[in-house]
Amino acid sequence: MLSVYILSAVFGGSLLLLSAFGAGGDDADGLEVDTDVDADVDFGADVDVDADVHVDVTDVAVDHHGGADLQSWLPFFSLRFWIYFSATFGLSGAVITALELTSTLMAAGLASGAGFVAGTGMVATVRALKKGEATSIQALDFESSEATVSTPIRPGELGKIRTLVRGEWIDLLAETTEREAIEPGAQVIIVEMKETKAVVVRAETILE
Repeated sequence: MLSVYILSAVFGGSLLLLSAFGAGGDDADGLEVDTDVDADVDFGADVDVDADVHVDVTDVAVDHHGGADLQSWLPFFSLRFWIYFSATFGLSGAVITALELTSTLMAAGLASGAGFVAGTGMVATVRALKKGEATSIQALDFESSEATVSTPIRPGELGKIRTLVRGEWIDLLAETTEREAIEPGAQVIIVEMKETKAVVVRAETILE
């Protein structure tokens, strides 16, 4: 088991060094890679829809690494978790084994626990910091914006679009009033916001 611990510590430590030196492009966190890299929109205030279809949302938070419900609280979807888990698991396991402090099975359990705590704690800390840096966006900023269809939007069914608002790429659930499906890659215009959903039409429809 000692060789396993050493390999794990070397692997995790190497990635930590790469992350520390910023080997991750535009993201200041280096190797932070969540399963859902797209920005999500969290509508944290009440939505008032007036007769003229004016949508007033006072606080719309853009969470840069939000993701689905499971991804919002499970750490396993983050590469950062596995980096810190590997480094801590390997280092603690190697120390316990080398000093012969306990049995092999107990050492593995303690090392795994230490790795889990380190990985989960780091992921939770980073996500909390990122959430605190969320950008406030009004729902009105979405209206009349152009977007690209990510998943098909069929009559009566929700699809997904991506739009650029205030320099942020944001994914939204979307529906359409058109009779034909809008396929991925099509350009659409957001004509209305219904709470967390966008109502869109094809861009050429607006331009006609």
